[in-house]
Amino acid sequence: FVVLTAAASSLNSTLYSTGRHLFQIAKETPNSKVMKALKLDTLSRNGIPSRAIIVSAIVVCVSAFINVLPGVSDAFALITASSSGVYIAIYILIMVAHLKYRKSPDFMADGYLMPHYRFLNPLTMLFFAFVFVTLFLQESTFVGAIGSAIWIIGFGIYSQWKFRK
Repeated sequence: FVVLTAAASSLNSTLYSTGRHLFQIAKETPNSKVMKALKLDTLSRNGIPSRAIIVSAIVVCVSAFINVLPGVSDAFALITASSSGVYIAIYILIMVAHLKYRKSPDFMADGYLMPHYRFLNPLTMLFFAFVFVTLFLQESTFVGAIGSAIWIIGFGIYSQWKFRK
């Protein structure tokens, strides 16, 4: 009962937050035909992004069927490895941005400052790279690691093309 209640609570929180994120993305992407067609940028009478939450719920329902795909023995490991690879890339980019910010003339030394950042930032990036490489070493996470690598490379190429203009 406790595990099911915790899982239901987690799912509820996930649906709410992904619905809000999807709504915000739809609001900030005015020329997206898909977002406009689905009306993801609208709120209900109560101020809830209900359409975005419904789309999020549909994605969650579809993801439950990943286990029945041929060649997928462990859907949890597949999804976890995929998302872990992307999160690792995001954290590496945060470390790169932090290094560049600390070296820039715009840097303001207020608040918490990471001690020994010149040494710890690259060390942190190496650790994240090590964790990412280990995803390729286990059979259950290999496919997810490949998927996240393809996503990272594809999104990187797209970002370079889109924002170089």
